[in-house]
Order: sequence, then C-alpha cells, then structure tokens
Amino acid sequence: MKCFPRAFAVFAVSAVATGVGWATPANKKAFEKHYGPLLPAALNSCATCHVKKEAHGATSLKEFPHNDFGRAVNLLDGEIAERLDSLAEKDTDKDGVSNLHEILLGSHPARPNPVRSGTQQGIVTDSTLLDQKLAEFARYQNRYPWRPYETVKRPDIPKSTNRDWPRNAIDQFIAAKHESQGLTPRPEVVKELWLRRATIDLTGLAPTPEEIDAFLQDDSGTAYEAVVDRLLASPRYGERWGRHWMDVWRYSDWAGYRAALRESARHIWNWRDWIVESLNDDLGYDEMIRQMFAADELYPGDEEKLRATGYLARNYHRNRDQWMDDVVTHTSQAFMGVTMGCSKCHDHMYDPFPQTDYFAMRAIFEPYQVRTDRVPGQLDIMKAGLPRAYDATLEAKTYFLEGGDERFPVKDKPIPPGIPAALGGEYSVQQVKLPLEGYRPWRREFVQKELLEKDEKALAAAETVLKKLKPDTPEKAREEVELRVEAAKLKRDALLASFATEELEDKGDKTSEQWKAAAQKTFDAQRKAALADAKHKMLAGEISKFKAEKSMAAAKAAKDKGKESAA
Repeated sequence: MKCFPRAFAVFAVSAVATGVGWATPANKKAFEKHYGPLLPAALNSCATCHVKKEAHGATSLKEFPHNDFGRAVNLLDGEIAERLDSLAEKDTDKDGVSNLHEILLGSHPARPNPVRSGTQQGIVTDSTLLDQKLAEFARYQNRYPWRPYETVKRPDIPKSTNRDWPRNAIDQFIAAKHESQGLTPRPEVVKELWLRRATIDLTGLAPTPEEIDAFLQDDSGTAYEAVVDRLLASPRYGERWGRHWMDVWRYSDWAGYRAALRESARHIWNWRDWIVESLNDDLGYDEMIRQMFAADELYPGDEEKLRATGYLARNYHRNRDQWMDDVVTHTSQAFMGVTMGCSKCHDHMYDPFPQTDYFAMRAIFEPYQVRTDRVPGQLDIMKAGLPRAYDATLEAKTYFLEGGDERFPVKDKPIPPGIPAALGGEYSVQQVKLPLEGYRPWRREFVQKELLEKDEKALAAAETVLKKLKPDTPEKAREEVELRVEAAKLKRDALLASFATEELEDKGDKTSEQWKAAAQKTFDAQRKAALADAKHKMLAGEISKFKAEKSMAAAKAAKDKGKESAA
C-alpha cells in the first residue's frame, strides 16, 4: 500500500516580480499602500493610471487603456512600489515637475498643468508645504515595512547608550526606541509582583503563598531563571498556552444529534491532549506541523503521534466541498498567514494568488479521508476511538470550479497539487510504503485478540447457560439456548476463518488455490453463522411473543375477574 505525503507546509518565502498587463484591485491597493496617508484622495483612483475612470467589466488594456503615467509604470518590471520609486524623479507629463512632487501636492502626473500667474512650472509650489510632505513621505517610507513575500532577514541590533538596562538583544531594541522618544525605563518591578505576572502568564494561575515565600527568600543569582524553568515544566503550562493554539487551529468538539455526526470528529479530544502534551514536552513547532499533516505517513504505527492528525479530522464536514474549503482556508490562515480562501471564487484582490493556486492547494488534500481506529480495551468506536486522517483515494482529482461554485466544475483539465508560487519553495509528490496496520487497522494484533475474546466470551456464556438448564426446562427454551450456542460457535469459527484468509491476503496472495479455498471457507462460515443467528433470533422472538401473549391473557383474566367481583 502506498500513499502520497501531505507534509508540504514548509515554504521558502520570497519576493515575486510580476509584470502586470492591466489594472487589478491589487495594483490599485499597492499604489495606495506605497503613498499611504500622503496620497491625496483625488489621486486614489483608477484614473491616475488609466484614461477611463473605472474599468466597468473591462478585460483588457484595449478596453481600459493606460494614460502616459500608467503606461510608464506598466513598462517597468518589479513590484509596484519599486516601479513608482523608479519614476519618482521623472516628469511624465513634461510640465517641469517630478511625478513624486505632483502626486504629493495632489496634481495629476499625466496631465500638464497650464502656467498661471503666481505659479512655478504650472503648479503651485509652496516650498514649505512641499518640504513638509517630502519629509513626511520619507518618514513613511522608512517606517518598519510589513512585506510578507520577501525573505525574512535578521536586523542589526541597535546600539544603546544605556548600558545598565538592556540585558539581551530584545532589550536593545526597546532601549533604542526609548531613547528616540526621550523616555526613561520604568524601575524594576518588585519580586512578588514579578512572580505573580510570570506565574499567571505561563500557567494561568496565581502563585501559591508557599511559592511566594520561597521566591522572596531566594537571594541567589538564578532565582528568576529557576522560577521560569519551574513554570515551563508545569503541566499547567501546556494547558494554559495550548488553548491559544487550539484557537488558531480551530479545535472544537463534534456536533450532532445522538449518533449523528455533523462536524469535527468523535473523540477529537485526543488531538486536544496531543497539543497540550506537545507543548509540555517542548516538541518543535516544525515537528508539530509534520505530525498534524502527515503522521499517518511518517509514523503510521505510532498511535501517540497519530493523534496529531486530529487537525485534519477536525475539518470533517458532511459536504465534501465545504470540508475541502475549510481545510484549505484555515490551513493557509493558521500556518501561512495568508487568506487563500479568498481565491476560491476569483483571483485574490490584494495578494499574488490566482484562483488556480487555491485549487492546486486543495489538490494536496483531495485524497484524504477520516476514520476512527479502535483503541485497546474498547471495540465499540462510538464509545472510544482514535480519529485520524488517512489517504483513501490516491486517484482523487481536483477540478477548477467556475466562480468557486461546486455546481460548475471544469472536468476536462484536472488541477495537480501544488503550492502558491508567491510563497516560493517546491512541491513534489513522493510515494511511501505503509506497514500493514497503516492501511488495515483491523489487522492489528490487539484488535484481533479482543475480537476473538469477545466471541469466545459470548460462546462460553451461552454454553454455561446450556449446562445450567434443568431437566424440566421447556423444549422451546432449551432449543433457544442450543441455537444461541450454535450461533456463537459459528460466529467464532467465521472470525477465525476470516483471520486465516486475511493472513494470506497480507502476503499479497489473492490468486492461489490456497487463498481461494480459504476465502470460500470464510464465505461458507459467515453464511452459516448468519443463518444460525437468524434462527436463534427468530425462535427468541417467538418465545418473547408467547410470553407476552401469556402475560396479556393473564392480565385480562385478572381484570375480568375484578369486574365480576365488583358487580
């Protein structure tokens, strides 16, 4: 048995240079973001780069042409911000004023301003106002930028003149900001208050009086470190912080009525416990991700790690399209920090994700299903079990949906699995070989042992009842018990026969005469067991009916006798 791994959630984040052929909401957003609060409202319009004010359904530049400024921007490569920087000192409309100055002062960069008295080069040039806006724009450009598609780089640690307060690199950044704002650090908090803050933050509980006394009496140089180590080692730490991860990963119990299952999975608390234990065990975040997405392929025989795939089990929904939409949407948000769900119905309005990226990501998950494996000591999976993911259909296809509507799949060209190009990295499918218990969980030793014990126990109980029957037991009652014994014995024999047949199948032999004979024996044994069980149930039903009728007759006779006495 082979399956495809889903351990895909490691991406190299990189910048993407794309040439844009015509206006999109993302381009307009990038233009607005580049100038930020310095962009005049009159220029926050499609008309800044296009001849027409609005596209009104246009699908090409022919229908929505660029003006001179928009054409100059479009001819350059790179991100919108990079292009605008390249054109900042250019004078697109040839009126003697640079594009940057015109935009900051609210003048259209593609429309020459007529020379008027009291103006310079056709535009009012209040040097004080312009200098002010240029200074504000420089500060805005030099702010800390959030650029999610660029490679993360370690910043230089700033130098601080305060040599006493900073104790680590993070403190250096805080100290530098203090100095830039003319602030003085607050004095160090008293020990008892520090202990209370640390204990509540790490465990959610207040410190006990004994813990307070011990800390106050500890004058060693490692008192603070010892407290943090103790709190991190507490089981309460995982419980306190696990709930935040559960919010991000959307943990919830299952919904339904009685035996019905509508969302999530039964016994999903197994995944909850795994999250808490993983934090307490200091399991690396990268390994947590691998286990949640692919423990069924990386650790197919390890039930402790298989609990992690509860992340995928929790996304279960009766509607398969809703199920797949949930797993794509919430996986992208929780692990990648992007809203891929927006791309289900159309290209993303702001981020560089075409609609096909959404379906390529869905294709990664398309083969998986959810099942509940038995756990030792309980054969009834309604009472206890392990919800987990597994690959059910490796040939499952993902189709592009017109407008994101599952009623309109485009079936002539299935979409292969892949990751968004904007995030960088590569996605490749590799086959892995699973052990027997990975794809035939009923063949696990403890399951077979408990199934056989259950049938043996039922047979022993029936035989005990038969042995205890008195000689004067009615014939029908004796026959019912004898049929019960026969049905239990045949059920046990059918189970053993199926074990033998499956053992041959495990060896990959389903064509030999030996396997055919074993399969026929299993089939015959199951038929006999079913027939004996039906006979037993029919006779037991007849006996129950006879007893009920006899009881009703006795009750009627007593009622009639009561009426006669009353008369």
